[in-house]
Amino acid sequence: YNEELVGSDTVGGVQTWASTLTSWDNAEQRQNYYDRQTSADRKGGEEAWWYGCSTPYPPFPTYHIDDELIGSRILSWMQFTYGSDGTLYWFVNYSSSRADLWENAIDVSSAMGDGSLLYPAKKFRLSEPVSTLRLESIREGQEDYEYLWMIEQAILQFNETNGTDHDPKALMAPLYEGLYEGMRLTRGQPEQFMEKRLQGLDILQTITLDPAAGIEALQAL
Repeated sequence: YNEELVGSDTVGGVQTWASTLTSWDNAEQRQNYYDRQTSADRKGGEEAWWYGCSTPYPPFPTYHIDDELIGSRILSWMQFTYGSDGTLYWFVNYSSSRADLWENAIDVSSAMGDGSLLYPAKKFRLSEPVSTLRLESIREGQEDYEYLWMIEQAILQFNETNGTDHDPKALMAPLYEGLYEGMRLTRGQPEQFMEKRLQGLDILQTITLDPAAGIEALQAL
């Protein structure tokens, strides 16, 4: 984010911000993005994405082969928490004639597997690309995001129906509390992650069947 790049419908400027994950680690910077997302300077506001590539490294989440899979999965949880509109990633099927990705995953930089979430399949006489464990982890993270979004929507619908003003993010905070601070993961706790996920699924089932009971369950966390 840079004040000099701020614009409007009449004078141009940035319409979609795409800042590094480390930038989103700063609460003041996140507030800048929130302000632009809701800015009256531009009809409909602006979008704020984040960008991860060869950097950063753990404890920030990455798509690197030598990182723990929890990083690629939990990025979607962070996206729900902080309201990022999307994740920019430079390549999913990068390869070059200089290296065989099956033999040498360090093809771009010191980030192992950067830009390669799919592997070429010709070597094994297959007709379609081969997925990676990291890509499967990203997909599962996106499914987790959908569960969190469904809980949020149920709370908003309850507010509309009953004239209440429950804050979804405040009610749901215990579902991901302790998993990360800013954009930095709390490492070495896959069991805690699964406990939180199962807790969220229980809440989703309850709030779908009985919204009032679901909100009471969230308040009791």
